[in-house]
Amino acid sequence: MHTSLFRVTAISVSAVAAIGVTGCGDSGSQPDTGESAEQSASAEVNALLLTTDELPAGFRTMPIPAGQVAQAANSVLDVAKGATISPAECAATGTADDSGMVMLMAVSGSTTVTETVTPGGGGSLDDVRASRTGQCANVTATIGNGGGAAESRITSDPIDLSDTAADDVFAVEQTSTSTFNGREVASTTLLAWASVGDYAVTVTSAGAVADDPDVNTFRQTVTSAIDKVAAASR
Repeated sequence: MHTSLFRVTAISVSAVAAIGVTGCGDSGSQPDTGESAEQSASAEVNALLLTTDELPAGFRTMPIPAGQVAQAANSVLDVAKGATISPAECAATGTADDSGMVMLMAVSGSTTVTETVTPGGGGSLDDVRASRTGQCANVTATIGNGGGAAESRITSDPIDLSDTAADDVFAVEQTSTSTFNGREVASTTLLAWASVGDYAVTVTSAGAVADDPDVNTFRQTVTSAIDKVAAASR
């Protein structure tokens, strides 16, 4: 399993806004990104992403062009690596290799949901669990130094997702309280990782500041994403 890929996928979600995506549409569309064999493989995996009709009511999808996921993820991961994490064992490591990963973003009001599907990424989620539980359930991240330093206190609480078709699944509600120049801002992000056959599936949901994403809607989205991949893997 691509352990580092699983661990940095949540970070890559933060980079979606930096990707040059224009327009909104159904996730079944596939951009022209290379040779026909590559297009065929990418289209096959892209078909595993949720469509507008399969998402909770009110969401509209925005597919992410193939080949841009890892580039965006690594740019954000570089920032994460520059942060001082305590405990140090909980710091992000590795680089992101998209390995055929496909991604979509869906938006409803102030809530954004991002899904990724990666072929050949199925396997144990032990490292993911370790990075969000135990001593890593509560971490502090500091970026910068001196008067311009920003500090975040990040807490991860597990979310029950036991009733799914996944081989393994793990989800958390992540609350981040950040302080910059004396000002404090809190935000909540919901994250799920799943191994479904030979595929790795992730779903992340975030709202605007002071507008937390709905946990029940998140559970529904994760279950739908897993079930779609599981059905195709039989």
